[in-house]
Amino acid sequence: MLRTLSLLLLLAALLLTTTSTRAASLPLGTQISYERALLIDAGKQHHLIISIDVRGASPNAALVIPVPGIPTIDQASDLDALFPYLNMATQPDVDEQNRYVWRVRTTPTPTPPNVDLLGHQQLGDLEIASVNSSDAVALQAWLHANQYELPAASAPLLDAYVAEGWSFVLVRLRNPASDGATPPIRISYTANELVYPLRMAALSASPIGLDLYVLSAHRYQAAGLTPIFAGPVTSLTPPPDAGVADLLATAPYLTRLHSSTLDPAMLSGDLQLERAADDSPYRATIIRAETVSFADRYGVLMVLLCLAAFSPTSFVIALSIRRRIRAIVPPPEED
Repeated sequence: MLRTLSLLLLLAALLLTTTSTRAASLPLGTQISYERALLIDAGKQHHLIISIDVRGASPNAALVIPVPGIPTIDQASDLDALFPYLNMATQPDVDEQNRYVWRVRTTPTPTPPNVDLLGHQQLGDLEIASVNSSDAVALQAWLHANQYELPAASAPLLDAYVAEGWSFVLVRLRNPASDGATPPIRISYTANELVYPLRMAALSASPIGLDLYVLSAHRYQAAGLTPIFAGPVTSLTPPPDAGVADLLATAPYLTRLHSSTLDPAMLSGDLQLERAADDSPYRATIIRAETVSFADRYGVLMVLLCLAAFSPTSFVIALSIRRRIRAIVPPPEED
């Protein structure tokens, strides 16, 4: 029963987006309700493809995405089709079961010293800048001068990222009046470890939803995330279109990890991806139990059967059968 309930909750979590105020990236002047990300491991070269659901954006709304290396950003032509396809192709199997009961109850300014502006570009409705700094104070001053207003609680996290040599991708929303998912962008960088930036999520006031896909040579796992799918890219059904197939051609194995209730209080660092014990394929199974009223579905049939059993015709048939049995098997002779 508990397993069934947990799987039903998992299905609901996959179908519904969970509301939260912040997630892996740091929202400025807006709120994040969900993040979808594909983390691609190509040796030391990593690619993070990410799309973020935002709502209630102010005129200067922006997102700060920390990455552990010097980033380059682009938008491939088929990125819009990536996450809808991955979501469809990695859905859990559904085991439908019936349980019968009798009755159912119902643009940047010049950079100061120690801040390097690595790039600035327009990608559709997104204005994107990438910066790197060895001085957290100088970085915060630059962000403030360029109207990236950071909450005070983010200062220690920003300091830690700067001390560890991370860079920052700044995504300004050029059409902040519209709610919904931002167009996916691809952030490429070099790093020694496979990690998803989740430290900023500690600032969230409510649980965080995350769908994380990992494309690598092997199956991966992460603490706090539930596996939904693991298997070779060639096992995905239906097969991806040519554009999405090109995006998935970097590595042979895909893992899908999910959580709708990451507790911000438990997030003290970024999400470390670890090799699973083996590369055995896996797809979650959802048991969808339906309570069926036996009386409502079969009540009329039962009444008809009862009437037929006690009708004169039934009596005559029973008597005829009894006579035939006696004719075939005569009663025993009395001593």
